[in-house]
Amino acid sequence: MRKKVFTFILLLVNLAVIAAIGLLDPHIKDLGGAFQRLDLWWVAGGFLMMFLFWSMDAFKFLVSLHVTARVPHRFFTYLKIAIIGQYYGAITPFATGGQPMQVYYFSRYGVPAGTATAVLIMQYVILLICHCLIYIVAFIAKSGLILSRAAGMFPFAVLGLILIVALLFAVLAMASHNRRLKRILYWGLKVLHRFKIVKRPLHQWRRLHHAVDDFQNGLKMQQGNWKTMALLFLLTMIQLTCFFSVPYFVYRSFGLHTAAWLDMTLVGAFLQVMVSYFPTPGASGASEGAFYIFYPIFFPKPFIFIAMLMWRILSYYLNIGVGSLLVFLDGILHISRERVPLTGKEPVKNA
Repeated sequence: MRKKVFTFILLLVNLAVIAAIGLLDPHIKDLGGAFQRLDLWWVAGGFLMMFLFWSMDAFKFLVSLHVTARVPHRFFTYLKIAIIGQYYGAITPFATGGQPMQVYYFSRYGVPAGTATAVLIMQYVILLICHCLIYIVAFIAKSGLILSRAAGMFPFAVLGLILIVALLFAVLAMASHNRRLKRILYWGLKVLHRFKIVKRPLHQWRRLHHAVDDFQNGLKMQQGNWKTMALLFLLTMIQLTCFFSVPYFVYRSFGLHTAAWLDMTLVGAFLQVMVSYFPTPGASGASEGAFYIFYPIFFPKPFIFIAMLMWRILSYYLNIGVGSLLVFLDGILHISRERVPLTGKEPVKNA
């Protein structure tokens, strides 16, 4: 119940931010004309980019788990887990809720928690590496263009790069030191027990101890397979390119064509890192503000508000809408499978 209330409040806050930006926009009266220009084929292309974004996650699960766990599942099972992870990431600060929920859903399909965690950590490391590479290219190629509109944003651009590199090294350090990771988890359990959040800390520690061992074994299996690493790197680059291309499809949907796809994609990558450390779910507020400040480089001023709205619907609210629907349907299916008896004898205990 608390999660539902939190999600509802989050949506209200996001909508309030967008409404405030719209009311302050002197070109709000031109929205009707902007809507009349919409080319729905390009809008559909934006939806396709997001579907490919989710699909690359699913393919990465398919590749990684074939190497580590060899658990046979259909592509659409991984696609569901990918979208659910994006949903929980979208409604939590710094997207911290996505991976733990994916570990939970993987466990329901027979993947050990440690193995699932190893897969997700390795994919997260590759994601950070790809983010760093794209951001450095964008910083070199487009920082002058972007910062010419707001030179005061330069410290935030540098801070974004520093934080993403620091996060990459921190994750690698934790993943490569078994004892250090166990000490951190043990200390965390003691703190949570002191605040009455965790009961039976020794029991939880035994479970975590085995999970860390599974985690390290899963990492070793992946690290030794460089073909798999190269494939995951390629899939991640495609995934990020699809996500950063969404503003271009919004741009073309208005019949605009002078801006180059590469320019808009690099600007999207640059701004994404700049706002990624903003502590609100989905970097709400910072994302809309950054789009509103910098994308007039490409969009005529009468279109900027509706373009920002369409971009957020495609890149953010679509994750929440589709993800919440999958969580709801999967919950109903899971409950029904537990309650419906097999041949009138015992209920099914696992999904």
